[in-house]
Amino acid sequence: MKDLIGQPLGNDQRVSFLERGGFVEPEQPSSVDALPQRKVTRRRALIGLAAVAAGSGVSWWFLASHPHSVYRPHPLSVYREHSGNVFAVAWSPDGKRIASGSEGNGSDDGTVQVWNAVDASHVSIYPGHTGSTFAVAWSPNSKRIASGSFDKTVQVWDVADGAAVYTYPGHSGSVFAVAWSPDGKRIASGSFDKTVQVWDAADGATVSTYRGHSDAVFAVAWSPDGKHIASGSFDKTVQVWDAMDGATVFTYQGHSDVVWAVAWSPDGKHVASGSFDKTVQVWDAADGATVSTYRGHTSRVLTLTLIHKSRIGELACEINALQDGLHIDPSLP
Repeated sequence: MKDLIGQPLGNDQRVSFLERGGFVEPEQPSSVDALPQRKVTRRRALIGLAAVAAGSGVSWWFLASHPHSVYRPHPLSVYREHSGNVFAVAWSPDGKRIASGSEGNGSDDGTVQVWNAVDASHVSIYPGHTGSTFAVAWSPNSKRIASGSFDKTVQVWDVADGAAVYTYPGHSGSVFAVAWSPDGKRIASGSFDKTVQVWDAADGATVSTYRGHSDAVFAVAWSPDGKHIASGSFDKTVQVWDAMDGATVFTYQGHSDVVWAVAWSPDGKHVASGSFDKTVQVWDAADGATVSTYRGHTSRVLTLTLIHKSRIGELACEINALQDGLHIDPSLP
């Protein structure tokens, strides 16, 4: 079975879908002319992208077609409680809630906020960080969230009441990426300090530290079996390594610029990486051999997710926020 890749971007702000061998033409939705014109700020548009970035819950989007396979989502709920720019969004595994992290210092936003995905009603807020929140990740059971921050910490907290569980202080630089292991027992975090650190999700005890990168780490992703981690860096590489002992499996050097996003295929056989070089590259997880390179984007690739081809009816949408359908108006509050 083949997988698809969707990636919200930088300036061109689209989400494209491609098969491992090239671009896939999604099935055309029927309601082409029913989409109203809507204006939203960049901040609100970023929140809306959570639906695609997490690869689930796209039922919250109204999809309409574009003559050039550009799909224009109509957001069905908008959460407006942040006062700072929104840097991170993530769906809960149960599909009921969204967590978003923002710019600030904890008192003037910089919080992580959890809200209902259907009606955007507020659920809980976590103000524990003293700097901007760059990453949020849900535990597999949807009960806890780990958040990474400019304050150099990862903090784990309870979703129900926003109570802090513990703070992981192992990094010496800002934390840009966090990810729970598939079994929920470990957390991996990538930092400006050039390391990826793996630690026990129950008590924050360090399990291993990976030091293979020569520059800041912006993305981390666990393999579906939990045995390996892929990390993307400012050093232009993606490195795959053993999650227990930190031993390098191989280094992928296909990109010519910063790697900002990585994701594993559901079967664990392939890894996709998105870069400032405007490409998404798919490669073999066993030996790093390039499978395909997607060059359709006109700006930096900032995030991506891999989904199963059988779900294309739900997830086939391409956002072109600067053209038809969803217009980003920076003058709006």
